[in-house]
Parts: sequence; structure tokens; C-alpha cells
Amino acid sequence: MVVEGSQVVLLRCSACGHELSGLGNDRIFLCASCGRAWVLEDSSPVRVPVRFPDPDWVREVSKGSGDPLIHMPFWRIGSRISIPERIVRPDLSSSRTSLDTDREEPGLVRTQVPDRAQDLLFPAFSCTRSLSVGVELSIRPCVPPALEDSPDRLPSLVGGTVGPGDARRLAEAVAVGIEMSRDDFLARMDLRLEVLEQELLAMPCLAEARGLRVAGAGILIHWRNLEDCRDILAFHGLEPLADSRSDAILDHGSGLL
Repeated sequence: MVVEGSQVVLLRCSACGHELSGLGNDRIFLCASCGRAWVLEDSSPVRVPVRFPDPDWVREVSKGSGDPLIHMPFWRIGSRISIPERIVRPDLSSSRTSLDTDREEPGLVRTQVPDRAQDLLFPAFSCTRSLSVGVELSIRPCVPPALEDSPDRLPSLVGGTVGPGDARRLAEAVAVGIEMSRDDFLARMDLRLEVLEQELLAMPCLAEARGLRVAGAGILIHWRNLEDCRDILAFHGLEPLADSRSDAILDHGSGLL
């Protein structure tokens, strides 16, 4: 259930009737019974697509690790990106030295960028590094293969705080971040993003001593960057017994230090 103002709203899966559970700030909820995902809009749940990874792939990317494995929700935005104008400087030291904005900065170079289709991935949960994590994940091809059969038991998946509308806006910021991370000196550009697909991914993550490592990508999200760190760990049966802002909180023998 969630609290909307002074009203308590009991959330149930519209498909199977099972009660939906989540953290206090969640707007996205997963049904533990049938595996469907719902986003809360105007006090009513609206279904959003969700993909669970193939368990054989999960075992492959997490083998050899003694760290607890949990699943976390990420947005995948299938997009088409076009950049009709991308202008770079010849080097980092080149910059405008005059306040005359009508005069073109000397040495600028226009580069050609073909249109491309790209999957943009980023956390659907509260994370202070959502943008930088999204850039890293989107540059690397780490979208997991989908689960084809319906298993008797799906992995537990905590809810999310980033709704579909915010996800589309964040996808644009990630696309801009990708261009800014290239090996040149970007001066300005005109980037246009068309959303082709949008779904939630249940991404396997290893709960290490310093934070969550996205399996298959190797990207570490420090515990201090997770606003709901303690609640997330408790949701997955890992007892938060110390200050969640600390990096050294996991003890594989007894949960958390």
C-alpha cells in the first residue's frame, strides 16, 4: 500500500489480484505472483512492460563471485538518435575569448554523425549517479537476453522511483552524456531523440562490500549513491545494521556489519 496525501491506497495487481509491495518512495511496483510491473499514476496502477533475464545468462555473468545476487529495476529506452549538427573545438584550450556572441568562434569543426539506433539503460531506482551510470551502461552492450519460458518462481525485484515520463527525459540526458564522453572537445550540438521502445529490465547485481556491481557490465554503484540503500538491502533479506552511508557494510557471513 501507499499513502497519497491523507489517503491510504491499497495496490493490487490488476491481472491476478495479488497485493503489490514496494518501498516508501516507489512509483513502480512489481507483482511477486505473476511478474507484471505497474506504475502508480493518479492513485491507479498502469501496467508497464518488464523483462526478466535468462537465468543461464545470469549464472554465467555472476559465476565465481561469492557476493549475494539481487535484481534491480533499470529502464531500457530503445531509441533513434539523430544529430543534425555537432560542432567540436580543435583542443580543450580553444574557447571564446570575446563577449561578441555574433562572431563565430575560430577553429570550430563541424562533424558528421549518422543517425543510429541505441538502447539507453539507467537505474529506475533512486540513485545520485543515475546519469553517469546510464552513460556507462549505454556505451557497453549489456542488455541481457530475455527469459523465454515462464518459471515457477521469478526473482524478487524491488520497485522503482523513476516513472515512464521522467525516464524519457533522463534518456535524452544520457544520450547527451554519451556525446560529451567522446574523445573530442564538444562545443555544441543539436541532438534529437525518438523513443521507439520502453521497458523495465530486472538487472542482476552483485551486492559487494562497496556497493552494487551490475553483473555483465562490471559497473559499481556505491552504497552511498543509493538513497534507499538500507530499505533495498532489507527487502532482499540483507540486514542493514550499520550506517548505510558507509562503503563497508556487507558481511557475507551475517548480512551487514
